[in-house]
Amino acid sequence: MASNEGEYMLVPHKHKINFYKTTKVRVSTDFVDTVDSYHFISFPDLLARNFDTRVAFDFLGEVVSTDPMRVIVEYGKEKRLMNLVAQDLSGTKIAVALWNSFALKLNTYISQHANDTAPVIILLRLAKLKIWGGQPQVGNCLFGSRLHINDDMPQILEFKSNLNALDTNVESSRRTSQLNSDTVVANPEDYYLRFQIKNIDEIPDFNEEVGLTIIATIIGFDMDDGWIRIVVRVQDESGSSLFVLFERHVKDLIHRGNQWLMEKLAKDQGRQQIPDEFKILLNKKFVFKVQISMFNLQNNYRAYTVHKLTDDERVLAEVFKRSPNHEHHNINDNGTPINKPNKENTNYVHDDNLDVVDLEAVTPSSSMGKRPIEIDANTDCLEWSSSKTGVVRDTLKIPKLEKLD
Repeated sequence: MASNEGEYMLVPHKHKINFYKTTKVRVSTDFVDTVDSYHFISFPDLLARNFDTRVAFDFLGEVVSTDPMRVIVEYGKEKRLMNLVAQDLSGTKIAVALWNSFALKLNTYISQHANDTAPVIILLRLAKLKIWGGQPQVGNCLFGSRLHINDDMPQILEFKSNLNALDTNVESSRRTSQLNSDTVVANPEDYYLRFQIKNIDEIPDFNEEVGLTIIATIIGFDMDDGWIRIVVRVQDESGSSLFVLFERHVKDLIHRGNQWLMEKLAKDQGRQQIPDEFKILLNKKFVFKVQISMFNLQNNYRAYTVHKLTDDERVLAEVFKRSPNHEHHNINDNGTPINKPNKENTNYVHDDNLDVVDLEAVTPSSSMGKRPIEIDANTDCLEWSSSKTGVVRDTLKIPKLEKLD
């Protein structure tokens, strides 16, 4: 028995039971279930975030529109995403994102029932609320969620009955043309282009949680806290900043496995020592997707967590063309930055079993048969604070670099 606290809670209970390898579980034949296991949150409360957003909830609504399902090819593996809009009985709408088997299940259902006039009602058990593009979005939750589509279960049947009793003029997904079962393949740069592309000196201008895309070069390391997490100093034409990577993702940058990392951690424990293997990251340019978190804002903490990074030349070029620094005389005829990394010195990942938890990236194989670095981190479970003050000292100034002619 343990306390059920933290940023990622499935149920709103103050205690949780931990299972161990030696734990034995059996079905209770005389158990009488009198507890309502469903925990629905109204659409207005979801939109206003008027509930404990750490806790999973159950979601019930009518699908009124869907985008084509996106197929994302990453390290030779396909992942799927379907964005849709659902509404409640009052017509209040909210965005929903379904991943992988959940996206495929809904896409298949819509395709197989293309000629049906009945509304599509979904019940998503153990859903989570996230903020995407500044707006609330409902999504499935790791391994605990379950998706029901027009199933014969009391909650869905009651919703259908109430829907049928409403005025027929209420907007409804019975207009099946709003439901799309097409499939598209995403481009590798799509993920980064969804966020505002900014220079480093613009990061402190933001006073709310937001994701940003930054092109910068790694120029050093901050090892004050060892290297369970790696704080790298990055630089662009406007200045420098501190970005945070975690060791389980850095291992892919330096081509080392978990065993090597564990041994190195044990050997270097208590010493602030930069492994030689990290030096291959110096003076390399990446596209970073960083997150300005509430922790950054409330504590004036100027080290920003990296969600994803890549040195893929195509992504660098596409993001650069949309960046504040893009000028025609700074790019080659093919649109790539003049100061792009040399292909011979580009870092590549050869491990096909990367621990990638953010499913929205795309990393195709290069023409050389290697894969450019593409490292993801899902920070829903990575809220952290420094063992020291947690705030960058006032004496630490971010230098301004003058442009060179």
